[in-house]
Amino acid sequence: MLPRPVDERIAEIAGLQGGVISRAQLMALGLSRSAIGRRLAAGRLHRVHATVYAVGHSILWRTGREWVAVLATNGALSHRSAGAKLGVLTWNGRIEVTAPRGRRSPPGVIVHTSRSLHPDDLVLDAESRLPLTSWARTTVDLADLYDLHHMTRYLERSEIERRYDGITLAPAMTRAHGRHGLPTLVAALNLGHHLDPQRTRSPKEERYLEVLRDEGAGDYRFNHWLWADDRFIEADGWFPAKRLIVELDSRWHDTAGARRRDAARDEACRRAGIEVRRLR
Repeated sequence: MLPRPVDERIAEIAGLQGGVISRAQLMALGLSRSAIGRRLAAGRLHRVHATVYAVGHSILWRTGREWVAVLATNGALSHRSAGAKLGVLTWNGRIEVTAPRGRRSPPGVIVHTSRSLHPDDLVLDAESRLPLTSWARTTVDLADLYDLHHMTRYLERSEIERRYDGITLAPAMTRAHGRHGLPTLVAALNLGHHLDPQRTRSPKEERYLEVLRDEGAGDYRFNHWLWADDRFIEADGWFPAKRLIVELDSRWHDTAGARRRDAARDEACRRAGIEVRRLR
């Protein structure tokens, strides 16, 4: 078979990226700077950034502009732009990305610099295939921008849209320890449970709640967030007066990886003077 014409391959890549392609991608296809220049002169490429080109025409929709921001900065959509892609907020403002320092960003793009993003902090948008921060990392980032009221509403929307995931949120918060928005995030996570400490998330928690009611247990909270020695954790049941956590383990805790994580978590609680009891 004959090799596919390079312009066909350019069009294919651009079609997957909102109509744009980067200089690095063009050169990976074998184009020299002079070959790129000839295509610019012929109107087959249109420069939209120092290192990014629109293919065929220069009119770009929102997704195309997001791809320009990502390709130009070698970053990922983040903050409110990522939240909109994840379906947990509405955002039509300036595109936001998280990227390494030193990259020249397109006009109008908000760049949040970071040395690196942990692999668990990155996902691909199901529709556009754009790289963006995960729900957990996006939540941590938004806590730097939002006050308690807006953070609480965001978390409520995340639960409604079935995005809330405490398992991934805990390590994302731990990796971000020291960021100024974390106290707001923890307060927002616990606010609903302070107002309604008997709010549960599963049938197992509901059955345990009935036991606590029958026994006349004192102060307790379900799904409470706290800092234990070196990490953030979400406790199934938290009894502050006793400094006691009760974990209602499901079958998902039976894997080797889950047992290692649980052991490390329990050891962190022990170092913080917190007792952990696990019920099955």
